[in-house]
Amino acid sequence: EKNIKIKHNKMTSQVSLKHLLFVLFLCFSLFIALSLQKQSDDDDDDNDDDNGRVYVKDEENIKREELKLEEEEKKKESKPKKPRKPLDKVKIRVKKRPSECFRKAKIGDTVTFHYKGYILHPNGEKEKFDDTFNEKPLSILLGRKTIVDGAEKGIKGMCIGEERQIKIPADHGYGEYEIKGQDATIPPNADIEFYVQLVDIQNFEQQRKDAGIKEDELDKQIEAEINQEELLKILENAEIIND
Repeated sequence: EKNIKIKHNKMTSQVSLKHLLFVLFLCFSLFIALSLQKQSDDDDDDNDDDNGRVYVKDEENIKREELKLEEEEKKKESKPKKPRKPLDKVKIRVKKRPSECFRKAKIGDTVTFHYKGYILHPNGEKEKFDDTFNEKPLSILLGRKTIVDGAEKGIKGMCIGEERQIKIPADHGYGEYEIKGQDATIPPNADIEFYVQLVDIQNFEQQRKDAGIKEDELDKQIEAEINQEELLKILENAEIIND
């Protein structure tokens, strides 16, 4: 019996020890798991703080850039424009050249074109006085002096589809006259600029020859048409008096 009791006590103590070790293992595992969870939460909090700080920095940078742009715009507006020297000759600059050019505009051609007209003020500002790009284009006979001399010089040699910038001094423009434009009035002795887009070129010389009309007869016909138009204008503006 003694031996049985001793063996029983030994077995009981061994079981108790195993239980104790198992409980300790569980406690240790739980402790490790809680520690890892806390570390993860702390890391998330740090990341949130970092993201928040980055977001705040981004907002500050955007505001700083916006303020910088506003200051630059104010400086540009407040900065006086450089005075412009008066033009001494017609200046022509090709802004767009077509890929193909079958013929160039010359004296005697009827040219059709769109244009924008600008007043070149002495203080460096540019003011638009006319624009046909949203309207019907203008058609003229080159060499008939139906437009200012500087514009004719600038259009000569253009191809269909070509665009040119033509800067014209006052003596090749409207001179000492004040001209009322669509959007603004051109003051006397003003330099002007035209932006021209050539739409079409027509030459009726061959048609005239085919019809057997001599050049001097054609001139008389044109003059007669002009005189007829002037007469109609006079009649429109005339005051009719009835006796």
